[in-house]
Amino acid sequence: MKLIDFGKLVSRANGEKKEKEFEMVMLDDSKLDDVMKLQDLIYSNLRDKDIFATDTKEDYLKDMADGGFVLGVYVDKELISYRYVSFPGFSEKNLGLDLGMHPEALMYSANLETTVVHPDFRGNKLQKLTLDHAIELVKEKGYYHLFSTVSPKNIFSLANIMSGELKVKGLKKKYGKLPDNSDGKWRFILHRDLKEEVCAEYGNLLSLSLTDFNSQVKALKGGYIGHQVDRFDQKIVYADNNSCGLVVPEQSILL
Repeated sequence: MKLIDFGKLVSRANGEKKEKEFEMVMLDDSKLDDVMKLQDLIYSNLRDKDIFATDTKEDYLKDMADGGFVLGVYVDKELISYRYVSFPGFSEKNLGLDLGMHPEALMYSANLETTVVHPDFRGNKLQKLTLDHAIELVKEKGYYHLFSTVSPKNIFSLANIMSGELKVKGLKKKYGKLPDNSDGKWRFILHRDLKEEVCAEYGNLLSLSLTDFNSQVKALKGGYIGHQVDRFDQKIVYADNNSCGLVVPEQSILL
């Protein structure tokens, strides 16, 4: 397996802080049992199962055969975190379809799929570390449209994925069994074009509650994008996508 990064982090197992050495590697399919074991651990410990959509071993095998990859972080030969990236092409899994993007964009799309961290190793910014490496690997492979979905209930993962300059471009139900996904789970759809310069400051800002789906969908349809997340107030700051560089007072909608 190819070594991607290494260093030290802090374990909080059994309430004790201990410094541990880690290695981040590009996993091959022989390590997928480790992935499934960690996924099952995370899912079983969730109070709200709605925030996490599990993947099957077959999902990983298919995506890896199509060029996808999994970055795994090991401590003492145990997988403690991973990030899964796929290249969906023109398949229905391409999140660009949800945003009505041009077919050319679909050809160069990468989905940032599942990311998990073992509870004993949270607080080490492993989501951000694996995200940074994943973005560089996506660039190296010649892809430049990044997509991800995040549950509105998972504000910590939302903040982490937005730290990679992905913006909320859509909000809809996903992963349902019915054709129209009406039985699905609410998900933000985030996107970043790696070829475009990141906007440092937007104008025409709008602060909306994470749980006010109707107002957020309306804002998105009106040309706004989710620009920042406020973890303290449980809100997202939306910005007019055409207001980069403008200085306009923020509007706050009280709910």
